[in-house]
Amino acid sequence: MSGDAIGITRTAYARFENGKSWPRPDTFEALQDYFEVFGEQLAVARQPGERATGRAEPNFDTLRADAIHDMGRYLRKCRKTKKYTLRQVAAWSGVSAAQLSRIERGECADSRIIGVVDEDKYLHKDEQRLTFTNQIIREIYHGTFIPPDEK
Repeated sequence: MSGDAIGITRTAYARFENGKSWPRPDTFEALQDYFEVFGEQLAVARQPGERATGRAEPNFDTLRADAIHDMGRYLRKCRKTKKYTLRQVAAWSGVSAAQLSRIERGECADSRIIGVVDEDKYLHKDEQRLTFTNQIIREIYHGTFIPPDEK
């Protein structure tokens, strides 16, 4: 398999194969197209008792993975527009820079960072809206954040 055909490096592909990381939703779709398979044929769930790889497994059954990816990309755009560094946002929000980077890449489905809008909790999963649960990150995302040194 040539990583060039789907726009990933051999190293990245090997990490996916070995369960060390998970592809972004757009890369996952490209892999499905390349191998002409559906998601459940490409992504094999861990067996009971099998060791976790350290990353949350994306839920490709719904549009949630795409929404999380889009939220992360938009958060990065907002952060860069305001010229905030990952370290600054980490200090303000209490979320590590590494975790913020994963969020911006759409690789984080951590319920402590991204959650369901309160009024949507009883709706079907596919109808629920997502939001950032961390107030600082949510304010940066919505463009309402004022850094502590500017207050």
